[in-house]
Amino acid sequence: MWSHQNRIFVYGGWDGEYFFNDFWKLEIDFVGRTPETRALHVRGHWEEITSVGKSGPGPRGQGSVVVTEGGLMLMFGGNSGREPHNDLWGYYLSNP
Repeated sequence: MWSHQNRIFVYGGWDGEYFFNDFWKLEIDFVGRTPETRALHVRGHWEEITSVGKSGPGPRGQGSVVVTEGGLMLMFGGNSGREPHNDLWGYYLSNP
């Protein structure tokens, strides 16, 4: 999970039995803050991201992710239960 410009992204994961390769984005709107608890009030909606063209990385969890200033998300490695992955995938979170 990582964030970029008021959005949170989630790729893959594991539910204790299966690894997943779904890719989701949560658009966040900050509504306000409670002065007493300093808790943030947010609202948002989830949207599944589908790739165009070649398929994306396979099911996995525990990958490493960085996001460049230009909005390029790079995901390296991870594990799918059989063996560690040694691959690198990129996805533009905003228009390049």
